[in-house]
Amino acid sequence: MTTFRVETAQLQTARVTLGGVPASLGGVSVTAPDPGMYGALVGSAAAHAEPANTESITTLLRALATLGQSLSDRCEASARRYDDTELRAAELVRARVSGAAQAGAAAVDRGTAL
Repeated sequence: MTTFRVETAQLQTARVTLGGVPASLGGVSVTAPDPGMYGALVGSAAAHAEPANTESITTLLRALATLGQSLSDRCEASARRYDDTELRAAELVRARVSGAAQAGAAAVDRGTAL
């Protein structure tokens, strides 16, 4: 038998951690190298790879920043939903217990054996 337990505090911690990803990646900039610095042979190959290679890296960094923000938002939403579910469950239990207590009190008032 396995047990699954959700700790909303851990989801909130993950939210904060992942929420910092966009800011961390936002400070990273990749500049295209000068193909001429590699010499004639390698420089020619580098000229074919740039600026596409640098643009691809920049696109990847933007995608990672977006992913980090999305995961952060989802952790926050999940934590909120788990908290809401726990509150609703507690309210249902209180209502049932209160209803049972009232029914028991009414039965005692009527002199009915429980």
